[in-house]
Amino acid sequence: MATLEENLSPEVLEKVRASLAVTSKVNVVSKETGTATELDIDPIFGSYTKDESISLLPEQIEQKDKEVELALQECAQLTKEADQFIQDYVFRGNQALYKLLTNIYGFAIRVQLSEYHQHIITTMTSVLKERDVKVQVNTSNLMIIVKYIVGNDRRRASNYCRVLEIAMKENLAPKGLADYITRRGGIGNIYATEQDISAKQIGEKLQSKRQGVFRNILINKAFDSANEITYSSPLVPLSADDDLKRSDFVFFMTRYDKSKKIYKVIGAHQFGEAFEGTIIRFMTRGNKKDTESLVQLMHAHQDSIIEKKLVPAVIANIWLTSPLRKQLNAPTSTPVVSDACVDL
Repeated sequence: MATLEENLSPEVLEKVRASLAVTSKVNVVSKETGTATELDIDPIFGSYTKDESISLLPEQIEQKDKEVELALQECAQLTKEADQFIQDYVFRGNQALYKLLTNIYGFAIRVQLSEYHQHIITTMTSVLKERDVKVQVNTSNLMIIVKYIVGNDRRRASNYCRVLEIAMKENLAPKGLADYITRRGGIGNIYATEQDISAKQIGEKLQSKRQGVFRNILINKAFDSANEITYSSPLVPLSADDDLKRSDFVFFMTRYDKSKKIYKVIGAHQFGEAFEGTIIRFMTRGNKKDTESLVQLMHAHQDSIIEKKLVPAVIANIWLTSPLRKQLNAPTSTPVVSDACVDL
């Protein structure tokens, strides 16, 4: 078999030797000399040169391993400190912050319902002016209440007031405010801009849980539904196989026949889990109940179905021992977001 050198012309071979020689990393000797080709591979193994490696001792390898182990141990300790900081300041701070906003929100509603609300607002305005807190003619009553409570911190008062204004527009009860703020991704995320990615992720998780409750409610309704149809034609799949396997529903397209006063089935479609989520969000967009209330309603419905003996015992047992029931009976806590660090 011909070697690489034999395949090259004399002129090209000479140029290759000259080019490799100037690097001082590869020594090329002609085949006729019988000297082996030597390749310097020290850079692959580290910063030690061949001359330096002669003086290395095995204990130096052990020392390196110890240094790595100590570094990882120190990093693990810092990780624990970071987790403790989140629990002590962020987590508990959010709980205190959301409780404060809930109390302010409830107080503001009571003031608005009071027949003396204008007298209360007028008195608060006078006190704020005495404190040198700026109050303009067009300052809302809610902002006056917030400023009276939190003081002359314009940014904080503006953030709190914005949240409470949106809560009022959404017609939320004070008890559902903390859940609503978390679901929206934190106080900062209620604005158009997204200032906290981690808060957004927590909000998405809570929204996903809420969607899961709605999905389960719809599934449970099938057990006590009196409306039934038979359909022998094949279903039309409209998503990937994996998405279809995770789906729970089949959607029938119908057309109402006015003459016979019946619905004619045109087709049955499987849209998959992802699109089902979009449909469920659209169906429940006007529902303002917090997640805990929805879970309670779902459990009450399940209990009614079990009492009527409309489900097999195995399903009834799954419902009665579900993690959601255990979670509802356990002490509740607010998910960790960074509002406390920003606003407190």
